[in-house]
Amino acid sequence: MTIDRDVFLDLVQLLPEDRRDMAAGGWDIGEQEGAFDYLVETLIECRVPITELARAQIAILIESWGNWNWGFSPDQLAACLSADEQDPPWRLVEGTERGKALEVRFAAQIKPGHPLHGPALVAWFACRRCDDVLVRVHEKEPWGLSLVPLQYMIVQSPLSVTSFTTGFESLDALAGGCGTAMTSAR
Repeated sequence: MTIDRDVFLDLVQLLPEDRRDMAAGGWDIGEQEGAFDYLVETLIECRVPITELARAQIAILIESWGNWNWGFSPDQLAACLSADEQDPPWRLVEGTERGKALEVRFAAQIKPGHPLHGPALVAWFACRRCDDVLVRVHEKEPWGLSLVPLQYMIVQSPLSVTSFTTGFESLDALAGGCGTAMTSAR
């Protein structure tokens, strides 16, 4: 998970200088959950403005380490001040009314035989310019959703899909432009 560490250490640079060692040190001793918690709490406490890209990177890291299930929520990231002068090409929709509406729409439109029929879909990011939506695909377990997504997919209108291996790869494709995810998939 070298990429995760590199991204995390870049995010640590957003913190006030006197708080960086604590966050980086937590990661380095194997306490990623504590390091994520400290990073987000410090961003909020110190009122550090972050870009939507940084917000997305934090969401991807937290999700990839299973930390949404350890008390994190998208609401915490929403509490961080925005540093963007321009809107990014996508927005975080998980847990919002928009995200819930997308999930309801997908459930109504996806029929047996479709590659997304069966598993649970979590609308994660939506393109601001078109109908493309990045979803996490989770297996349904007796106790709820699987902790780790089976895959990441960009759902394009009319429900054509492209699969990706990582959250970062899929967000890059979503940010690449409207309708381009199908051609940029690796």
